[in-house]
Amino acid sequence: MPTERKKSALSETQDSESRACSASDDVESLQRQTDRRLDERQRDHRVSSSHHLLGTDPTKPAGHRGQGAWPLATYPGVPSLASSDAPVWLRRLGDIPGIDYEPLVAVDRTKLPRHNAEPQLERDEWDGTVRESLYWEDDDGESGTSASPAHDVAFGGLGAELSTRTLVKRLSEGLELPGEPSDYHFAIQGAAETLWARRRRESEVIGWYERLNWLDIRLLRSFPDAVRDEYADMHPGRSQFFSVAAFKNLADLYSREGFLQEALDAARLGEQFEQGQEAVAKLEERLAALRAEDGD
Repeated sequence: MPTERKKSALSETQDSESRACSASDDVESLQRQTDRRLDERQRDHRVSSSHHLLGTDPTKPAGHRGQGAWPLATYPGVPSLASSDAPVWLRRLGDIPGIDYEPLVAVDRTKLPRHNAEPQLERDEWDGTVRESLYWEDDDGESGTSASPAHDVAFGGLGAELSTRTLVKRLSEGLELPGEPSDYHFAIQGAAETLWARRRRESEVIGWYERLNWLDIRLLRSFPDAVRDEYADMHPGRSQFFSVAAFKNLADLYSREGFLQEALDAARLGEQFEQGQEAVAKLEERLAALRAEDGD
């Protein structure tokens, strides 16, 4: 097997940190504005007064705070990060500079299997095109796989049969393991979907659901290639990005509670990923109608 080690995304992108420090942290700002407006309107029990599941306040999404050091796109209308064919990996989700992520529950990552795994870089040539991919060794160091430790959790460790406490714990562990940005995205999106399905019998999960959707948006605005369809150019008219649930999830959540401006803000974030245009148009129409009524 190749012996060349692929550097982590954190070490590879140190040159970009100075540029990102001056960038506007638009997602965090949007979350703060949303929280403030909802507080002023006395947000109802189902959204704002969720019980503190596992000792954490789910209504305060972790956001980029302080020294944001990753080159984020500026909302709205500024192009996302340039696409790159080089595979990117992270030791843990929290290593993204500026994301200021803390596990949803306390996790000792040093006790997690494969927490120090590092991939090898594989190069394959096909029809004159060289493609690079990551190859991860198992615990025994002898066999390997293209699936990262975080990928194993995202696609096999977050089953709907788990209790909510176990689900949140498994997700927290998965986000502490090495993986590619897409692995973290699918883990977060899958867990959020499961929590939403439980909202009627466990109303406290709404806060976790909201928090995870914001976390997914912050992740993808740092790594838009995580949901980029590399074969889209071969199919005219096809979107450059796979569908991302977080934008619609938040827009629907807020609009159900009557917070149309907050819903519109969330929906507009999806436009950078070529989705949500219909939702944006409908919300703009509803807001315009309400404002017209207020003016009468």
